[in-house]
Amino acid sequence: MKNSNLFKITLLFSAITLSISTANASKIDNDEFTSLQYLDKVTTDAFVEENKNKEFYDVIVGIEDDQLATALLTNDRMRKALEVGESFMYKGQEYVKTEHLLNVADQFRQDIKSMLGYDFHVVQTFNDIYQVLVTTDGSEEKEDVLKNLIQTGKFTYVQENEQMQLMGYDNEGDNKPMSVVNPSITNDRHYAEQVYFARQVDGYEGAASIEVAKQILSDRGVFASENKVNVHVLDGGMVPHEDLDYAEAVDFKYRNHQGKATDDGVIWVKKDFTREDDQYVSPAFDCSGFSSDPESENATSWRPDPPPEDEADEWYRYDTNKGLSLNSLHGLQAAGIIAAKSGNGVGISGIIPQENVNLVSALVVDKCSGGSADIMKAVYWSIDNLESPYAIGNSSYDGLPYERTQYPADVINMSFGGGNAMCFKRSNNYWTTAWTQVVQDADEKGTVLISSAGNETTTTFNVSPAGCENVMSVGAIYENGRPTGFTNFGDSIDVMAMGSKVWSTSGEVVDAGEFDVGYGPVNGTSFSGPIVAGLAGLLKLADDNLTPKQVVDLIKNGAKPLDVGFSGGETTCGWLGCGAGAVNFENSVRILLDGEILGEPKATHYLADHKQKDDSNYISLQSEFNPNLCSTYKVYGSVMNDKYEDLEYTLYGQVGSGDYEVVKVTNNSNFTFNKEHDNYQLSACNATTGNCSRNVNVELDSSYSPAACG
Repeated sequence: MKNSNLFKITLLFSAITLSISTANASKIDNDEFTSLQYLDKVTTDAFVEENKNKEFYDVIVGIEDDQLATALLTNDRMRKALEVGESFMYKGQEYVKTEHLLNVADQFRQDIKSMLGYDFHVVQTFNDIYQVLVTTDGSEEKEDVLKNLIQTGKFTYVQENEQMQLMGYDNEGDNKPMSVVNPSITNDRHYAEQVYFARQVDGYEGAASIEVAKQILSDRGVFASENKVNVHVLDGGMVPHEDLDYAEAVDFKYRNHQGKATDDGVIWVKKDFTREDDQYVSPAFDCSGFSSDPESENATSWRPDPPPEDEADEWYRYDTNKGLSLNSLHGLQAAGIIAAKSGNGVGISGIIPQENVNLVSALVVDKCSGGSADIMKAVYWSIDNLESPYAIGNSSYDGLPYERTQYPADVINMSFGGGNAMCFKRSNNYWTTAWTQVVQDADEKGTVLISSAGNETTTTFNVSPAGCENVMSVGAIYENGRPTGFTNFGDSIDVMAMGSKVWSTSGEVVDAGEFDVGYGPVNGTSFSGPIVAGLAGLLKLADDNLTPKQVVDLIKNGAKPLDVGFSGGETTCGWLGCGAGAVNFENSVRILLDGEILGEPKATHYLADHKQKDDSNYISLQSEFNPNLCSTYKVYGSVMNDKYEDLEYTLYGQVGSGDYEVVKVTNNSNFTFNKEHDNYQLSACNATTGNCSRNVNVELDSSYSPAACG
């Protein structure tokens, strides 16, 4: 039995179903096709037509050899623009399309054909990532095809161009009114329904203490500054709404494919209504009719030219340059949680004040899913690091021009996912995947990546990008702190946030590009993620020098653990795995600004984890310089913050049941002290504001002592 995920004669191509045409396509003589293939002039549509009777695999690869990597740099726009001897640019370097490079590329294709029997076609290249189509005779399983490719030794990784799905969840009952605890402290009409803004208390961990945290930030002048944080929502596209302002919007889905068929990026999309007495009812958007080849018989859902006048009302004029949603409100719902206008007398309140955020929308995945390659490309655009080859004199990236973002992302929210682990790293370099590369590059740019964990009630390790290292994975809880019945879980979860009946900007899809917008509750880890993205944005707004790791640590260290219940017994989260627990904005902000100590700091002998702790000569030498060697302990713990010079930590010691006395005052949360007391406590104070944390017990670990100490 063949794998059901195989691409029969239907290609899942860039999240748009690319059905292979059997008619109306430009016929190419086989000899001519071979010649054009050598010159790398065969477009993707022509390649598909020529191989329509074969199995197709949409694959992402990394190229091992530098010369081969250069020879394979291409996309359809370059194929049409470049002739032999002409120049192109890639990553700031000029290259010439020489016959030598053509020979290298052609020999590679012949090698793949002779070794495996596969035809190989590069669809697009960006940031050393190659999206390719591979054809076979249909006798092999998908996993065998990928394995065969990697075993050629020509690739650093091979993975399927997996189709991502949105992480909304529609089966959460009838969305009855929530338990409202928020006072109506703003004039936003639905603010009282935004339970996640309320103060977090035991049994009400879905509330995230957002309002308290925002008040603290306001009191410190964070919102009064002219600083702005750039938050990018990679989702279903921009939907105009009275409660949202967008700084930018871009389309990496339709513009990257259908939009290339026209000079101006404008296409016409079939309205999918059922006509009853001239009324449009029951919209059923047809994703299967979006073959990227407008001449294909399967390009039934769109056309590159205006329709006949008598059919005009059956088609929607869609400008792929504007980043507008075509069939989904999902991006609107995610964006509203983060950045809806506050205090304007309508709707809801966003987490980040509108004066302090640049909200950017990138259309990458909608009702018709979204291809991993296009999503990765969008991430590179968001971090202002997109590198695609282009012909000299043509300043575009491939496809239509993608202008550089004016607002490089501080935070990227990704409320989508796929069912395969695409960030794992095996024992050799050949299995370092494209997502791993993308995530690493974003991290180096200082961008915090937030991803919804998924709604399949399974381990997040198997979901990308949420299962990737350096991507903050967010699961969903009810307002009472219990994990929802749909959320994913496990060791790859970082934190949990409310994901059931989360109020946001919302509405209904009426037809292609037509929406009836308003407000309402939404469900899914898709909407837990934006809550945490909002917190990440607030932290970056307060201190734009924070690294992604520091932001993640602040969020995780501020979270309320959910693994132990009121009676001390293990909860559902205890055995499922809910990461650090329920996100708490107030705690994270206080850690950042005041050095709040939330966990229990630890103290061990300062040589306990030293690599030479068992070296008697080393211990003897240390004893000469440190007469208190046997009683020197160190305090450590990432729950404390060393970013501000005006933070002071005070260590108190107690002998027996006596009073605590000051042992040491320091600006460094990791410090040593001479253990002369039975018990210790630690506090932190901000010398500028006078705000101090509570005193927290220090856990002493005396399990190690140098042998010389007896």
